[in-house]
Amino acid sequence: MTVSIQARWIAAQIGERRFHVDVVPEWGDHADPDVRRVRERLMRQWYRGMLDLPEFRWVSVTDYGCGPQSLLLDIPGASDVTAMAVDPLRFTDDDETNYRRCGVQRYIGSAEHYDGPVTQEGWMYNCLQHTLDWRKALQTALRHTGEVFRLFEWVEVPTDSLHLHTLHEPELRAVLTEAGFDEMGMVRGEFTRGKCLPSAFYAGIWQRVSSGQLDGIA
Repeated sequence: MTVSIQARWIAAQIGERRFHVDVVPEWGDHADPDVRRVRERLMRQWYRGMLDLPEFRWVSVTDYGCGPQSLLLDIPGASDVTAMAVDPLRFTDDDETNYRRCGVQRYIGSAEHYDGPVTQEGWMYNCLQHTLDWRKALQTALRHTGEVFRLFEWVEVPTDSLHLHTLHEPELRAVLTEAGFDEMGMVRGEFTRGKCLPSAFYAGIWQRVSSGQLDGIA
């Protein structure tokens, strides 16, 4: 029997929350979520370098697929600058309190159905493989981005229980171009960790060149 994409996505969200929050004894050295979070934090700092993220939140930003450790938490900014963190999962009470303490608003829902303010920048890193509909998720994020969109995604990677889509750089580029964005800079390459096979990635910084029907930017 074929399992629907909706059922696969729901199962993947359960697995994602387990990865971020739960103690999993059968994972050995990585049983403790705090250990996994250290590794994830290091990866996010690498994403930050690939996307040339600003040191200060001097612009309004929406982070799509933020997880419990959005890069917005590491970038200080004035309290009157909008910072949104979008993810379908609600994390621990400590995680959600940390977001509030840092002045980052949370939208707990999928990127595909996001409805919030248009911000100057949109950030998306290691997100689209985990979505129900990667194209709709990206299109929605772009509609809510006023000026610059920063995208990091793994490409040409086979699917599994947590990664529901194999992404291709030309298709990503096509969606961005159709939405009225031009590429300002990019990095593509392969990343290898330990004995794992190399994973191809694409990182691009895109600027809006046609405004379309944008509301006022937060």
